[in-house]
Amino acid sequence: MYFSRCNAKFQVIETGLGGRLDATNVIKPEIVVLTSIGLDHTEVLGDSLSLIAAEKAGIIKPGCTVVSANQPEEAARVIRTVCLSTGAHLINATAEVRIIHNGYSDDCQLFKVSSRCGHYEVSLPLLGNYQAKNLACAISAVEQLNNRGYCITKNDIKNGLQQVRWPGRFQILTHSPLIIADGAHNPESIKTLLEALEVYLSSRHYDTLNSTLILGVSADKDITGMAELIHKRFENIIATKAHHPRAMAAGVIAHEFKKHGKLCTVTTTVKQALESAINLTPAHGLIVVTGSLFVTGDALNYLNAGR
Repeated sequence: MYFSRCNAKFQVIETGLGGRLDATNVIKPEIVVLTSIGLDHTEVLGDSLSLIAAEKAGIIKPGCTVVSANQPEEAARVIRTVCLSTGAHLINATAEVRIIHNGYSDDCQLFKVSSRCGHYEVSLPLLGNYQAKNLACAISAVEQLNNRGYCITKNDIKNGLQQVRWPGRFQILTHSPLIIADGAHNPESIKTLLEALEVYLSSRHYDTLNSTLILGVSADKDITGMAELIHKRFENIIATKAHHPRAMAAGVIAHEFKKHGKLCTVTTTVKQALESAINLTPAHGLIVVTGSLFVTGDALNYLNAGR
């Protein structure tokens, strides 16, 4: 109703959880976009990629166009089957739109794009190298709208991408020390974050030896798998708890790291965690705030308030 009152030409509706049984599934979309599928919310969506893919593919409607990121074969097989059964047209965004990383400029990533609109360069104010996959999905979806009679030029695409803002997703909060906030909340997204950190830090010639991790997660998350990936990467680890009823106790997080012989500082708020991290980390060092969007949100609120 709000979008109707605003006379919005397009609506981008994200499912809350899964897809098949989500409240947003009353909508009959022109374009369905499926980003990378991983193991998350397994207690609701299922404990395998095929089960989760089946839930997400529930938003596919007869005759629509489906734009999909490159998926693990287990998930891709399910998506292909659903598209065949519903007569939906499946587009592999990675094959449709070629994205080449072209370095960084200030707080932006630069990409070369080859697509139906031709060859051009874009500047994206999102720094994680994993955004290339999302970029391919976004451009492919817009170009599919052109196939349906709309007119969206490559200059429209370039201008739109330059205005993208995504708080809490590989977001630089300060430069001295370098504080990066990212809402990675499961082992797969933590692995992606660590890879993105290495790419970004090496390309910008940052000192990565003096590093502190602030980690807080929701109670239903796989802290065991996350700790396994993280414990060797950071010199200091601070366990914390977001101001949210679903947050896991910081002591539980610290216990997981203790299994790997890593001692954590335990704090009860993100504010305390940041104050401790800033004291521990030199001005040329790195602080990463992650584990939950609730935690990154608390960090943003604290730093925006001027500490």
